[in-house]
Amino acid sequence: MEKNETEIRKLFFEVENIARKFRLQINQETTKYMIVERKNSLKKNKIGHLKIKKFKFGRVENFKYLRIILNEDNNNQIDLQERIKKMLSKQI
Repeated sequence: MEKNETEIRKLFFEVENIARKFRLQINQETTKYMIVERKNSLKKNKIGHLKIKKFKFGRVENFKYLRIILNEDNNNQIDLQERIKKMLSKQI
């Protein structure tokens, strides 16, 4: 989760260096990226994949982390709606 493609690339190289020290491998199938910003300038240009070195990472618009839905607009409406639905379904 970063604000732009340049920051994602920089973060990738940091993660790659740390992974190499611990003899870990980056799995491009399970690693995704998301650009988070209220006014997302790259939103117009919906890049589906980001290619860094030999890796090709898929882009997501939202994901669930620690039971909270995060999205690229940095807006919590989806998460709030999901919580309300769960509360209402428990009351019935």
